[in-house]
Amino acid sequence: MAVVTPAVGQSFPDPRWFGFWIRHIFVVWAAVHLVWGLGVRPTWRLYRTTVLAVLAWAGVAYTFNLAMGTNYGYLVSKPASASPLDLLGPWPWFVLGAMAVLLTVWAVVFTLPWEHARHRASAPSDGRLRA
Repeated sequence: MAVVTPAVGQSFPDPRWFGFWIRHIFVVWAAVHLVWGLGVRPTWRLYRTTVLAVLAWAGVAYTFNLAMGTNYGYLVSKPASASPLDLLGPWPWFVLGAMAVLLTVWAVVFTLPWEHARHRASAPSDGRLRA
């Protein structure tokens, strides 16, 4: 979300602007590196484990936000500027809606194709040539 609809707060060439983009693009790079560089392919088991980790992170981040008066991950309120979260209703519905969208896209776009390819590759062959 931060890469698609950033709320940086600082403008170029402020060092915090660079810090924001380096940190957020690194997260995307890390995911690509895990899949293509290290060969860690998405599976339904990893999907479930990651969903549980994200839910735990959200609980910790929400608690931190309340204690410190912050809004990391937009778990307390929507960003001040317009964003896709505006389409998902008021708090807490936009958090639940964003989570539903995230989990659905993650499952359909990032996990399902790899699982489908894995099942096709492991399917027994009947030895006949295919046209």
